[in-house]
Amino acid sequence: MLSEIIDGSMAFTFEGDVYRMDIGSREPTLLVKDGSYPRWSPDGGFIAFVRGNSIMRVRSDGANEEKLAAASEARAVAYHPKGSHVLFTDKKAVRSVELQTGTVETVLEGWTVRELDVSSDGRRLAATVRRAGYHVYVFDLETGESKRLARGCSANMSPDGRLVSLNRSGHRVLGFLSSESGEESGAIHALPDRRFDNHSWSNEQDWIVCVSEEDAQNVFAHQISTDEAFQLTFRGNCNRPDLYVQP
Repeated sequence: MLSEIIDGSMAFTFEGDVYRMDIGSREPTLLVKDGSYPRWSPDGGFIAFVRGNSIMRVRSDGANEEKLAAASEARAVAYHPKGSHVLFTDKKAVRSVELQTGTVETVLEGWTVRELDVSSDGRRLAATVRRAGYHVYVFDLETGESKRLARGCSANMSPDGRLVSLNRSGHRVLGFLSSESGEESGAIHALPDRRFDNHSWSNEQDWIVCVSEEDAQNVFAHQISTDEAFQLTFRGNCNRPDLYVQP
């Protein structure tokens, strides 16, 4: 059982609401109604999510739901690794809200970002960009420089900041590219005769969660070192999972 390997909890959406489920359980707990794209804070204490065009967060037990910021067209969120800010997409921009003051700043402009993740040093942004198809980019938030790594989606940054994920080969292979050079450095594979999507790298280097693309869309945890998948949900209609592993 997966609970014998890791101690963790997963946030995900089911039919438009945000749920939490501990590894080893099949009974999810409703955290908030009407939410999408849940993402854990670095300490596991909070979950940020999108509700309409509002950027929200809630404690990991479902308490103290609060609005962090407003966007004109929100889609995705990501916690800054220090836990002090939440980044979010807003039309052709990525903005950052400081949790202590509520101050919103624009960190990237002119790009239609569909998925995003931040490096461990807070300097680089991995993003799935829509521009005549989907492409994986890395942006240097200090210099403003951009680097296209490859065509594909499911852009995530590894916890150590060295690798960026890329969903390719008809959503049957998730490759890992160097965030510096773009060279491929390993991969994991969907289960036979299946496809996977909407990957999210956990806070633990060896674990990624994703959803299967068959009719009953369920969440799987994937161990990178063994290329082994573990099914976590069995009800279908699940999406945008994120896994927090206890240190």
